[in-house]
Amino acid sequence: MADIELDLDVPSGTLAEVVEVLHAAFLQFGDAGKPSGAMLETVESLDGERAEGTRIGVARLGGRVVAVVKHRPTEDGRLYFSRLGVAPGHRGRGIAGALVHALREDAHARTLRGLACSVRAEETGNIALYERLGMSVWGHGRQRSLTGAEIPVVRMRDA
Repeated sequence: MADIELDLDVPSGTLAEVVEVLHAAFLQFGDAGKPSGAMLETVESLDGERAEGTRIGVARLGGRVVAVVKHRPTEDGRLYFSRLGVAPGHRGRGIAGALVHALREDAHARTLRGLACSVRAEETGNIALYERLGMSVWGHGRQRSLTGAEIPVVRMRDA
């Protein structure tokens, strides 16, 4: 997308806008009776994660944040991303794909082995998207949400 602006490491001053987009992007899970821990994210919690090495990336359209992703290197030498969310109304435009491509380029520039993520097992559309973007399922498990819920997930990574 020619008009999309990507920034993989936003400053603290952007975090209020990040939280707003996270909440909008993950609201659907609560509506389905399975609330996401993303709804508990705050400027302070994200700032705390940043202090521990997590970077926050965004996609902007017209200067406004419309998508968010958190990412950090893992012990096995990959770039793990989470909370990739696109605000409703901006989905289906290739924004998530643009963020994944930018993350992969960043991983390679940092001499990491590629990308990794976990996806709710029931989110078959997201799993298929990441597969189209060059990732594959390598495992299954359960992940504890900030809400305390145990969520079945698939673990994905670059081949």
